[in-house]
Amino acid sequence: SQNTEFDFKLLKEFNRYHHQEQKLQSEQNGNLLISTLPVKLVLRLLLEATEYRDNPDTNNPTAIELKQILSNQSMHETDKIYENLLKNSIADSYKLNIATKLFIDDSIELKSNYTNLLDEKYQAIVKNLNFSDTESVAEEINGWCSNATRGHINEIISETDIENVQMLIANAIYFKGKWQWPFNEKKTHEQAFYVDERTKVYTNFMQETTKFSYYYCQDMRADILRLPYEGNRFSMIVIFPDKGVQLDEIIDGLDANTLQKIENKFKNIQITVTLPKFKLEHTIELNDILRSLGIQEIFTNNANFPLLSSSRLKVTKIKQKSGITVDEQGSEASAATVSLISTRRAPAKLLINRPFLFIIDDKLTNELLFIGKIVNPKLG
Repeated sequence: SQNTEFDFKLLKEFNRYHHQEQKLQSEQNGNLLISTLPVKLVLRLLLEATEYRDNPDTNNPTAIELKQILSNQSMHETDKIYENLLKNSIADSYKLNIATKLFIDDSIELKSNYTNLLDEKYQAIVKNLNFSDTESVAEEINGWCSNATRGHINEIISETDIENVQMLIANAIYFKGKWQWPFNEKKTHEQAFYVDERTKVYTNFMQETTKFSYYYCQDMRADILRLPYEGNRFSMIVIFPDKGVQLDEIIDGLDANTLQKIENKFKNIQITVTLPKFKLEHTIELNDILRSLGIQEIFTNNANFPLLSSSRLKVTKIKQKSGITVDEQGSEASAATVSLISTRRAPAKLLINRPFLFIIDDKLTNELLFIGKIVNPKLG
C-alpha cells in the first residue's frame, strides 16, 4: 500500500548508511533492524506541532515537508492507525512496547494544548529537562526507556548525545510474539549458518513441519515465507535469497508494491522450516538518514512548531532503539494443533542458513513494524 512507500525508502537509506558505518568498525556486524512505523510516528508528532491538524492548508514549510514525506495521509486515517497500534499493544500473544518521548530544554516554554494532544492521541510524552546537567539527563532518559519497554531496552543515549540540545526525541520499541504454530523445542539444534562464502558460525536453529504460506519469487530469486503470530494480527515474512543473490540487491528492489504482489502469490503448503533463533537490538540516530530523504526543515533554525511553543526551536536529535526476540515459543493454546500433519507426502524443506531479510507486518493497520536483516544470527 501507499503507506509503506516511506518505510522502504527509509530501509534503503539506513542500509546504505549502515554499510558506511561498518567500514569504520573493527568488528563487522551486518545485522540491522529498523522499526519504520514508529519513525513515521515521530514525524507525525512533529507535524502536529506545526498546527497541521487545525490548519491542513498551512503554508508553514516545516509542515509541507513533513506532510509530503508522510504521503499526505489524512489525520483521520492516521489517528485510526495509531489508536489501533497503541491501544492493542498489550495482549497475551505478543509483547509490543512502543514508547516515544520528546525531551525539550527547560528554557523553552511548552504549550499545554500540544502536550495534551500527544498524550491523548499518541501516548507520547513531552517533557522539559535541564540539558546542562548531562549526566542526570542521560540517566533519566535511559531510565524512562527501560521502564517503558519493561526492561527490554535499556540504553538509548549516552552523555555525548546531550551537547547543545534543544529538542531530543527518543523512540523505543520492543517486540516478541508467540507463534501461531510454535516450534518444538526438542527439535532445536546447532548447525552451521553461512555468513558469507568464507565465514560460517554454529548457532541454534529451530525446526517445525506444518502448513506455512510460501512462495518462490522468480523476480527476486528468493524463497518467501510467512510465519503468523498468534492472534493472526502480526506475522513475520522471511525473504531468503538464492545462493549468490546479495541481500542488498533485494533491499534495493523492494517497494510498497512488492508486499502486495507477494501477498497474492502465497500458497499454503506443508513445509519443514529450519530457521535460526535470534535476538536483535539496534540503536540508530535518524538525523542524517531523514535529511537524505528530504526532511531538512525540522533540523534548521527555520523549523517552525507554533503548537509546541511560542519560542523558536529545532530538532537536535532523533534516536531510535529497537529490539526483537525470535525463539520457539508459541502460545499454550496453539500447541495442541501441531499434530494434525499428514505424513503421506514428504514435506518440502526450507533451511534458512544464509543471510535473510525479515519484515514484521501488522494486518490491523496495514503497516510495517520492523524490517530487519540477519547476516549473523550469533551477533545481537
